[in-house]
Amino acid sequence: MARYRTIKPEFWSSEQVMECSPIARLMFIGLWNFADDAGRYSYSPKTIKAQVFPGDDITTEAIRGMVGELSENGLVRPYTVDGKEYLLITGWHHQKIDKPQKPRHPAPPPEDSPNVSRMVATEREKEREREETAGAVSTTTKPYAFEDGVIKLNQRDFDAWAKAFSNLDLAAELMSLSKWAESEGKNWFHAVKGALAKRNREVKAVREKPAQPELTSWSGIPGVV
Repeated sequence: MARYRTIKPEFWSSEQVMECSPIARLMFIGLWNFADDAGRYSYSPKTIKAQVFPGDDITTEAIRGMVGELSENGLVRPYTVDGKEYLLITGWHHQKIDKPQKPRHPAPPPEDSPNVSRMVATEREKEREREETAGAVSTTTKPYAFEDGVIKLNQRDFDAWAKAFSNLDLAAELMSLSKWAESEGKNWFHAVKGALAKRNREVKAVREKPAQPELTSWSGIPGVV
């Protein structure tokens, strides 16, 4: 059963939200209406299409890609129970729910459980996992392109961030964020990415700020010494 939900003004300026495409943000809000009061949703791209985009020409593959965006930015957590796929909407504490109903869907297993199966992921995430696994078993290949404290990036992620945050000296910025990233625990990847995105926008804004025009010397005006 669909429920009324609320949106706080801070939603629009959230670093996690801004990293997603506009249509993925809209889908994220739509999922709130159909998730149970514990933030759990029975995942099916066809169901999302019917519930959130009933009048739009959006493919199920596009929906899978948007779920991947939300997952990558820590806004939803895909999980499976008894072979069935679900989504857990994270950050659910901002919802004020009067008379909460009993959850309709099972709770997700612990994140470190061997039974967790991330059925929804972007291709980049899958490739990163494969590369990290290959690096762990290799004795001749350096597993990370950058490593400082909890921040560990393989070559693909480092190159992607260097391209996305081209206004920054990426290695220097990562080293400055290393100690702070430790306080973010398992969410360090998304937290650091958000911090870099903000810093990149700030540096870009400063560089693109129009130069102040030079004052004309009074001596250039006839009759004025």
